[in-house]
Amino acid sequence: MGDFAVKYVRHTKEREKFMQHLINDIKALDFLLENDLFEKGAQRIGAEQELSLIDPVARPSCTGPQILETTEDIRVTNEIGQFNLEVNLDPFDIGPDCLNKMEKQLAEMMDYVNLKAKPFNSQVILTGILPTLQSKHLTFDHITPEKRYIALSQRLHEMRGNDFEIYIQGTDELQTKLDSVLFEACNTSFQLHLQVDPKDFVNQYNWAQWTAAPILAISANSPLLLEKELWMETRIALFQQSIDTRTPYNTTRYRQPRVSLGNDWIYNSASEIFKEQVARFPLLLTKDIKEDALSLALQGKSPKLKALRTHNGTVYSWNRACYGISDNGQPHLRIETRYIPSGPSMIDEMANFAFWLGLQQVGYQEGKELNKRVSFKVARENFLKAARSGIHTELNWDGKYQKVCALTQEKLLPMAKKGLESYQIKSDDIDRYLSIIEKRMQKCTNGAVWQVQNYRKLLERWSAPIAIQELTKAMLERQEDNIPVHEWPDVKSAPVVSLARKLSLVGQWMTTDVFTVHEDDPLSLVRAVMEWKKIRHIPVENDKGALVGLVTQKNYEAISSVNPDWHSLAVKEIMVKDLITAEEELSLEEAVKLLEDNQIGCLPIIRGQQLLGIITDTDMKALDYKINN
Repeated sequence: MGDFAVKYVRHTKEREKFMQHLINDIKALDFLLENDLFEKGAQRIGAEQELSLIDPVARPSCTGPQILETTEDIRVTNEIGQFNLEVNLDPFDIGPDCLNKMEKQLAEMMDYVNLKAKPFNSQVILTGILPTLQSKHLTFDHITPEKRYIALSQRLHEMRGNDFEIYIQGTDELQTKLDSVLFEACNTSFQLHLQVDPKDFVNQYNWAQWTAAPILAISANSPLLLEKELWMETRIALFQQSIDTRTPYNTTRYRQPRVSLGNDWIYNSASEIFKEQVARFPLLLTKDIKEDALSLALQGKSPKLKALRTHNGTVYSWNRACYGISDNGQPHLRIETRYIPSGPSMIDEMANFAFWLGLQQVGYQEGKELNKRVSFKVARENFLKAARSGIHTELNWDGKYQKVCALTQEKLLPMAKKGLESYQIKSDDIDRYLSIIEKRMQKCTNGAVWQVQNYRKLLERWSAPIAIQELTKAMLERQEDNIPVHEWPDVKSAPVVSLARKLSLVGQWMTTDVFTVHEDDPLSLVRAVMEWKKIRHIPVENDKGALVGLVTQKNYEAISSVNPDWHSLAVKEIMVKDLITAEEELSLEEAVKLLEDNQIGCLPIIRGQQLLGIITDTDMKALDYKINN
């Protein structure tokens, strides 16, 4: 969990003092490694479960801070978005029952958080990106009011010098921007921890980097963002762009993003990773530190390395090296895997964990001289391909391209089984978890595939907001039954009338694929578009994209019937300027009243001066609402 006792870097002296502590921490780490002063003979696993909060109709619920105030368990903590929480599971010694114990604790903690969320009309859902998130949930007032998050957002924005821009091209295309790091809050993951012996760290870390691509591909569960179908694991692109401080002023210079798989293999020790972070990435946050880490290390004591851990917490490697202190007071090293998404169910998550753990156990052998045998660019290429295409990816493996499902079944599952057996995990647990991965491969499906297939089917009948909402509700129902995703049935949508009465917000039913014209366009274009697209209303926008008017079939026909030169008129000469508009949170019943009272046929839906969509009297009739005009 993050350190909340941090602050914004404000003064040169403050920066200099913290940097000295950071360099001193690196020296202390090197001393500990060189003198073999880390904990020996112990291996543990752990996990962090990030959660999304939703209301009864599956929309984001910004109740995280209120829920957290009622919890007594310190393992529950907040996240940067008010619609998220996090659960930190206990570390478990690796042994016969460790995975089973972790699964039971995860289920207990989920029940506990749901119990605490119930009075706030909320519940938790496991998903890499909550499909029902909208841009209105990503404004600064939805950031969790903690010093760390506010300082982080301010510092990153200052370093970037302008707003955070997102551009992701998948099946659909998303281009948008924010003035804060709230895009980061869209991402929820199931973060895995493995304590590693320092002498094996190089091989195991490199192996973790190499196997990241197939593990990501089979566990992908984040294909949708802001109603757009993007990458199968959109979190990979979104997280990198959400806190990217790079600017394009020098296109010839290589500058690594703070979120990445890495820049190269490691060759000698874990210390290389921390040194790379200090050398490559500017400070974001500092904290007051009194510890002299090197002095403590020289005395045979275990320093906390507070400066190093603070800086490490602001560099978001998908496989992160972590330094910690065990309960017995001895230092240890961990690999923290951050790329695996939450969901689609608890049993799927535990299957992913078992598969990952089994593969990492063979890493001390399989990872030997990997840094000499394979270019790191291949590992990075595989990882990005897996994020884009998920389970359907072909990976460059052993010098040839292999499909993920076949590679997993033929090579990786036997390796994982061997690794779990080496850990002496119970055979029943090994079979239970790995059989889920095997069946997922046989059907070549995962959470991302299921979401995309069902979203497309729902779009054949409903608007995007309703399709997204129905999809999310179905995901929750299947999670509550803890069914692995390869067994999930398709969504059966409820009748439209009952949905309309229950949900009743125009933002959920409006048409967002709206044809518009510019105010200086000729009226002849309006006529052509109306005829081509069989529509009766066309919104008018200016150069800045602001809604400035509306042309209806009635007022176009009125002008064309009396003016023989109608085709040469500009749209702004005949458009309706005094518009009746609504915001997306308006209820359908109120929208019907606006249409009836003002005797109009359509209602533009806006946010500020920007057009979001349109809802018409025809739409209302389809929803079985009576329109009198």
